[in-house]
Amino acid sequence: MTLGRLLKTINQNNIELRPQGFFNTENGRFTVSNSYFDSCDCHIETLGQFTCLECGRGSDLSSVTFPSGDGDGIFVAFEIVLLPDAPGQADMKIGMIALFDYQYQIATHARQAIAAQTLPDFPFELASQFADCRALEIGTIAVDKTLLIGNGSFSSNPSEAVVDFPRILDGNYKCIAYCEEVDASVDGTAERLSRTQGLDEESAARIARITEKTFERMAQDEPGVSPGVNPFPPFIPRAVVVVLEAAKSLIEKDEIFNVDWDLLNAQFRYGKVDLSHKEEKTNAAIWENALLAREYDRDAGECSDAEALRLHFNLRTWLYQGRERGEENCINYLEKLKYEPTDDEEIYLYMRRGMRSSAAKYL
Repeated sequence: MTLGRLLKTINQNNIELRPQGFFNTENGRFTVSNSYFDSCDCHIETLGQFTCLECGRGSDLSSVTFPSGDGDGIFVAFEIVLLPDAPGQADMKIGMIALFDYQYQIATHARQAIAAQTLPDFPFELASQFADCRALEIGTIAVDKTLLIGNGSFSSNPSEAVVDFPRILDGNYKCIAYCEEVDASVDGTAERLSRTQGLDEESAARIARITEKTFERMAQDEPGVSPGVNPFPPFIPRAVVVVLEAAKSLIEKDEIFNVDWDLLNAQFRYGKVDLSHKEEKTNAAIWENALLAREYDRDAGECSDAEALRLHFNLRTWLYQGRERGEENCINYLEKLKYEPTDDEEIYLYMRRGMRSSAAKYL
């Protein structure tokens, strides 16, 4: 099933896509995980399912990593929510979707909605540019508490914005990358980067030729990679869908076959040209998440005390991470809040964002 057919299936069924948060990638990759783990360099060697036992990412189907489109950026993760069949029944959160689009299109769409004091919808029209992207299963995540998506190397005390999905259903989740097949030549790469990243084609071609030479040198030491192979990956990931295995209608079968994972890993490590932004965007993403949380709070109107506290915590946890990073908007906002969390609540708020060091002072 192509991405276009999947989106059509979602649109025609009792399923809603809700914005859960902004995340930034800083090394051209994203990671989906069920927890924050210790910092480790294993993400450099991994493509797909993590196998590292030293940091724990490789135990019990804990983490999956893959390239994020044409490189770094700020992207938006949406919850896949199965709506109830009858009044009084609860929603069921069964997965997430994120698109690795060009030049912040979807992030900009979401920001504009928030600025207009409305909750962002899922931009089906923008997503349709990737309708022909084909499915490739890249791993499985075992979920018993939450699901996380963020920069490929994110870990405890993260230096990136990592989106979490609390209250998601427990179970095994399939991770599927939807990939655009591309012209894997210097000229084809230059044309694509000119179109998607706004580079002039001559500059893009120069970068591609340098990348080609880098691959030829670095791949000599890669096991399972023969000399003379194409340095550029044959496809570029444009979306990731993570969905509960029990949701059979949304589970994809591979449409990209006979993948040489050793070669593909080398191509994405040495032969992929990563562009998009060239400066860290963590603080910007954190503040956008605080604004999104505030919009959910505003949109809820009158609600129960328990729901009001949940919405407040969703906001406060992003403000805490921003404060730890010196983000002035977050610092100023926190100074205006009157609610005083208990020590246990403080621990929860910090741990939601993986900030173990900050939480430790309350233990």
